[in-house]
Amino acid sequence: MIIELIGLPGAGKTTFAKHLAEGGEWSLVKVGGKSELLFYNALFLGRHPIVFLRTLFWLFRHIGRRELRYTKFVNLFLVHNAKYMKAGKYPRAVIDQGHHQNVIALFDERVADGVIDRYAHSLPKPDLLVFFAASDEVRTKRLSGRGYGARDEADKEYREGWEEARGEHFERLYLSRSLLPCATETVSPEDEADKLKKIAHARLWHFVLHGRMPTEKAHGLQIAKTLEAFFRTEAYAVLWIPRGGKDVATDIAEYYGLVQPFPVRSFSAPNFLRLPALFGPLRYWLDALFFFLPLLFTRLARDGVFSTRSPELAWLFKVKGVSAWYEAHSFPASKEKLLRFFLRRVDGIVANSKGTADAFLDHGFRDTHVVRNGVDLKQFADLPHQAAARGLLRLPPDRTVVMYVGTFYAWKGVLFLLETWRRYFSKREDLLLVLVGGTEEDLKRYGGIGAYRASENVLLVPHVPAEKTRLYLAGADVLVLPNSRITEESVRFTSPIKLFEYMASGKPIVAADLPSIREVLAEGMGTYFQADNSEALRGALDDVLHSPNEAKHMADTARKAVRLYDWGARAQLMLNIVRGHSREQSDLYAQFVQTFVSGGLAALLNLVLVYALTEFFGLWYVASAFVAYVVASLLRFLWLKFVFVGGARKVSREAVLYALVTVFNVIVNTVLTYILVERFHLWYMLVQFVIIAGLTVINFVLYRTQVFRTVTGVSEKGRN
Repeated sequence: MIIELIGLPGAGKTTFAKHLAEGGEWSLVKVGGKSELLFYNALFLGRHPIVFLRTLFWLFRHIGRRELRYTKFVNLFLVHNAKYMKAGKYPRAVIDQGHHQNVIALFDERVADGVIDRYAHSLPKPDLLVFFAASDEVRTKRLSGRGYGARDEADKEYREGWEEARGEHFERLYLSRSLLPCATETVSPEDEADKLKKIAHARLWHFVLHGRMPTEKAHGLQIAKTLEAFFRTEAYAVLWIPRGGKDVATDIAEYYGLVQPFPVRSFSAPNFLRLPALFGPLRYWLDALFFFLPLLFTRLARDGVFSTRSPELAWLFKVKGVSAWYEAHSFPASKEKLLRFFLRRVDGIVANSKGTADAFLDHGFRDTHVVRNGVDLKQFADLPHQAAARGLLRLPPDRTVVMYVGTFYAWKGVLFLLETWRRYFSKREDLLLVLVGGTEEDLKRYGGIGAYRASENVLLVPHVPAEKTRLYLAGADVLVLPNSRITEESVRFTSPIKLFEYMASGKPIVAADLPSIREVLAEGMGTYFQADNSEALRGALDDVLHSPNEAKHMADTARKAVRLYDWGARAQLMLNIVRGHSREQSDLYAQFVQTFVSGGLAALLNLVLVYALTEFFGLWYVASAFVAYVVASLLRFLWLKFVFVGGARKVSREAVLYALVTVFNVIVNTVLTYILVERFHLWYMLVQFVIIAGLTVINFVLYRTQVFRTVTGVSEKGRN
């Protein structure tokens, strides 16, 4: 985990960094000399070429005064690149002044807010960016004891203008911090001790979703509310998604009615889902692949927690040596073999219902925990009165409103509800059935369009933002959950968010009698009916409509019971599960996959180079083999060092040992190639394939036992 500190002079960054490093778990990143400066910049260029060139462009574009250009180039570019790269060798690193400090130091004069925003988004991101906010009086008092200030050699007019500009630039970055794609924290002189304790034991959670956000689907609301709850429990969390615009965090916050946006990091990837005519059913797999690839080469916080609904991503995170958790919302029996492959070594499975957890346990999966969905109780604490809600929504004030809220998938039971309504209630002028969450096109797709058109008292409301859903619930008299038995997901696996919202609204509930629903809605909290039985649904609705006092009593009971399912409680349960989980960071299977992937990529590059240099550039095949092996070995070092290998790192030691192994491999490869081709007359490409395969097996042992040693026996306990 990399923490970067940013603040105006005298705000307390350096002192805070020293205190953090005193505990022993954190390492303060410093660059020791020109050789280390150049070495780590070379690594930074190799690992982040686009970021390197982009930040260099920004530096020269705004470098300012001639006499400060060399100082800025060294301190604001080379030193910061080296610090960021060197931080990767430590499990928990602190950068007291890094790239984001350039927002204060680079610009000599005030620039537009848009310039600050674009520059900040172009910088390499730490896992946690800590802002230090101190008043001018506090900073002045602290700086007076130093006897010197920044850029004292400059004339007074320049220095005053620069100091004013840097203050405004810092304020702009601070005010827009919620839009940065990394977790942030604020430290003030008043809470410095508390924040030091919190950050010292900090652990960053990553919720990784292969899907768009915001989305009208229920999982989007679940993810957004879970992340918001993490912030309320003072944990650090970030959402990773494909694609997404610059203001995606704001879009998500507005769509789901969040109090404060959480950080969102998006990864550029082509959107194959929009091309069904071209790719057909392959478009989902192509979309998943092109989200998988950038994550493969992304630096991961070694002691971070990665939670995802995609099994292949859970596998990737575990192979890369981090804590990986799979969020299960069903058990697709047809994909059991794939699940076994991808989830065989994840740290745990978080199931949305007891039925889902039991299905995984029944099939031999372990470390499975039930963590149900939830509801934002604060949003339902001040629901408007029914009359006010109907006025806002233009619902008739004199009718009894029976309502369903949710998607129109077949297993949700909307077709069954409409058929029952058409048969028994469609002619009653005192009733109105309101279906919120779908369109006529959905009814054509999933069934029910005929019953809808045949009924005179049905209102169809297309999908509305989550924030507006509670208004519809407030305007209802009876809420229906008509799930069908046609799928296992409906019977056992689902944990409907709308059920928790139904309960929080305090309105009577009529629900299908299914195990998945009875897990939450116990006896005496609602009126049950036999699933897919129209006569039973009719009777349940009549009971509620004709016994309002009894229905109100059950609704009040459900409203009290739902307090256990606040989103905050869900977040706290997830934190507790991970805290209590112990894991071994050293995993032979993960090490084998890491070596196999890096070796496979290097071998492929090696063979391509050998063939190209020999056939197209006319080099002697022995010289081609020599050059290709050296180039491929260098890239393999970068892959192993910065993509796959975890634990505490000693880069100089690793580089020397790796170089020695490479020299040995080059000699063996060159000599054997010459002998097998000249003496045994084998094709040089076949020879290269055989030699590289053999060296890969030998290197697997050497790399893991001598070169890239990892820390083992890491416990999750005691971490947030």
